[in-house]
Amino acid sequence: MKTKHLEPLHARTCRAWAESPAAINTLPHRTTSTGNDTGRPTTQTPSVRPLHFRNPKQQPSYRIVEIFESLQGEGFNTGMPSIFIRFGKCNLACPWCDTNYNQFESKSLDEVLHVVHGYTARNIIITGGEPTIQPDLDPLLDTLKAEGYFLAIETNGLKPVPRQIDYIATSPKRLYEKAYRKKHIDFAHEIRIVVDGDVRDFCEQMENTIRAEHYYLSPCETDGRMNMLDTITQLGQLNARPGRPRWQLSIQTHKLANIE
Repeated sequence: MKTKHLEPLHARTCRAWAESPAAINTLPHRTTSTGNDTGRPTTQTPSVRPLHFRNPKQQPSYRIVEIFESLQGEGFNTGMPSIFIRFGKCNLACPWCDTNYNQFESKSLDEVLHVVHGYTARNIIITGGEPTIQPDLDPLLDTLKAEGYFLAIETNGLKPVPRQIDYIATSPKRLYEKAYRKKHIDFAHEIRIVVDGDVRDFCEQMENTIRAEHYYLSPCETDGRMNMLDTITQLGQLNARPGRPRWQLSIQTHKLANIE
């Protein structure tokens, strides 16, 4: 999801939601990953404490593209007020990617936390680029977890998911199908596949190898246009198969709402 500046109305919406009594009850069910590094959830919460570095030079630094508060624009949690921490760098290079993940700056742990604490949402989305290739994530995630944040991740699924993550949204890429035949996570709360061609066989491959609670197809945007007809056509064909997972449509609603 690519969003940066909120209109004042949306900022007020995020703040009002976060302060409401119902906010905590509408967060997704809190789960944590097991020690097998696959992202499979359990019902246990890890025991974590925030880390304190007396010497600022000892703090880890992070490749940060942007940190901002907005509404989740796609997938199962569409509309949820969230703080997005977007990391730089990626281990893939999709030609239609809408994120400038190579344009980043280095921020210390304290600097990242200072920005996060300026927002009101309690749901944090770790995204990129590809966040799982970011070094030294543990100190940041341990601190956020100890402060009571719900931690979600958006990942391509080729690398293990950090143990602190509560909600996994993975977006495997058809262009790198061979890589997914070798290794990937085996559980995600949701799978989102971008329709950048005929993705039906790839969808079946992911169904068979990644256990998920929700499956989504997303249109591919190129030159400002989305291939919506192709997307819903393949969606219908996938759902016509008997005894297979039901796929749903996920679109980038934040773009339709003009909050990017």
